[in-house]
Amino acid sequence: MKKVIKIILVIAGIIFAMGACAAILGVDDTAEPQEAPQAVETQAEAPKQPEKEKPQEKAAEGVTMAQFESLENGMTYEEVTAIIGEGELMSETGEKGSQFYTVMYSWTGDGDLGANMNAMFQGNKLQSKSQFGLK
Repeated sequence: MKKVIKIILVIAGIIFAMGACAAILGVDDTAEPQEAPQAVETQAEAPKQPEKEKPQEKAAEGVTMAQFESLENGMTYEEVTAIIGEGELMSETGEKGSQFYTVMYSWTGDGDLGANMNAMFQGNKLQSKSQFGLK
């Protein structure tokens, strides 16, 4: 009889130990198995933009060598931007509106890493241009 009681106590101890381990590990054997949530794929349609007519096609990635070569000294800033788009103002000196008002603009270029173009305007006329890495 003592042997039976010992066996029952050992079995009860094992069950208790398993329950304690399950609680520590966060195991819930009473929970129903759950399915993983299904991914819902949605695709928003981008609003359509009306296409604008351009005097000359601008490069998607920046100024191209062909565009750079089409620029000529004496062009106004407006004529230049009609070909290559707006530049970033890098420096300016003098009084706006005077013949000595000088500005320098920079554009990113289409080409090698770091490709760019700079242009200097004085009195709103292209005086010089430079480029690096354009294709």
